Amino acid sequence: MPSASTVFASVQSASFRLQGSVQGVEPSERPFNDLCIAHPDGQPAGLLMAGDSGLGLGPEIIAKSKFEFIALSTGASRRFVLPDGRLKPDLSGVPSSDARVQYQDYERLSVEELQKLTFRDSEGEFLFPIPVVNVMMVERTGENSVRRISVGWIYLTFWIRAERKFVTVFLE
Repeated sequence: MPSASTVFASVQSASFRLQGSVQGVEPSERPFNDLCIAHPDGQPAGLLMAGDSGLGLGPEIIAKSKFEFIALSTGASRRFVLPDGRLKPDLSGVPSSDARVQYQDYERLSVEELQKLTFRDSEGEFLFPIPVVNVMMVERTGENSVRRISVGWIYLTFWIRAERKFVTVFLE
């Protein structure tokens, strides 16, 4: 039953897995214990800011479970979860054109790998910063009721490939 502090919305929802903490990052550089969001095919698809959630998920739960995410908005990210699960540092202080060159040269991603993460513009250049969907990981508390677990982002390319559906929810 909705209360005065409930938000009613029609949202787009999709299921993803979690892969555990992002790799190649010192704990001091990931103060929020970020978790890698994985597409159902197993590829890293985004980042969950898990530090504020109190998730306490063990590796056995993470590996076997699908979690529900709802789309909040679109945006862009200069942080990258690479195809091997490593996190590329934030390039937000670097101008877009310089960051694009630095990122492509440093990681030497193939065209196939870049196509999994972003789109090409009308001139054939890969979009940078990379388009993402800002998401909320939710837990069902009733047929149409959900509660917030945490927030994060998923690459738009992976969100599009996911099995999405429109649902009406009461966010408690």
